[in-house]
Amino acid sequence: YAEIRQLPDATGDSVPLVLVNRVAAEKGFHSVTIDHHRAARSAMEYLVALGHRRIALVSGDAQADHIKPRHQAYLDVLAENGIRPEPGWMLENLAWNGEQRKAQIASLLSQHKPTAFFLPTGRFEAAVLVTLHQLGCSIPGDISLASFDDVPNPLHPLVPLMTTVRLPLASLGQSAVRLLDRVRRDRPEFPIVETLETELVVRDSCKRLR
Repeated sequence: YAEIRQLPDATGDSVPLVLVNRVAAEKGFHSVTIDHHRAARSAMEYLVALGHRRIALVSGDAQADHIKPRHQAYLDVLAENGIRPEPGWMLENLAWNGEQRKAQIASLLSQHKPTAFFLPTGRFEAAVLVTLHQLGCSIPGDISLASFDDVPNPLHPLVPLMTTVRLPLASLGQSAVRLLDRVRRDRPEFPIVETLETELVVRDSCKRLR
């Protein structure tokens, strides 16, 4: 999970390296990744198509390299649909502490009245689900949720299975191994970046607004 800014320059490195789910071609790294912006766009466009216009972004990884384009996709889809987000719609520093997290989400709900949450990483999905359940929020009755990474839902069947952006994890690993072998064998002059497709898996955590 190293950030791009933390990586040394790979130019001239004698050890073949391939990044997975990160891109640092400017540093000389080869990589196998996804289009993070397009993946997030698919979830946001789905929520907007259901009639949601008050969509909050809930995340704790605002500065992570792979999360930044997902945040930008959130803003882009809102803008393209004539939706001007209120300043408090983006909760980018979700607390790990349960009581602090509960206070953050309760404040978001009471002050901004979102009809949907977009979670640009599955890392915080379980925490958000538990917190909403503690606050007595029905999913999708009170709030719709779309997330990332297709992580297990710890509250199912109390809470519906999540609509999510599923990453091709097996293909990412297989492609990385193949690319690593190619790099080792051919020593290409320029960095190679392979981009794999994601899938929006529609389940029962989102409802259509009238």
